Amino acid sequence: MKVLINNKITDLKPNTTLNDVVKSLMFQQEKGFAVAVNEEVIAKTEWETRLLKENDQVLLFGAIQGG
Repeated sequence: MKVLINNKITDLKPNTTLNDVVKSLMFQQEKGFAVAVNEEVIAKTEWETRLLKENDQVLLFGAIQGG
């Protein structure tokens, strides 16, 4: 299935979870980032069970401190 990850079309196997994508992109070792699917931020507690679907748009982004 095709999914858009950070504006790049990516082929994924069916039943791929959001956690699978995060791990494959090596983000699991970094702190201070968030993941959105179809413009909705997904809680980290849901990553292992959130299955991606054809044409989903996934955005991984770092948190920025400001003030």
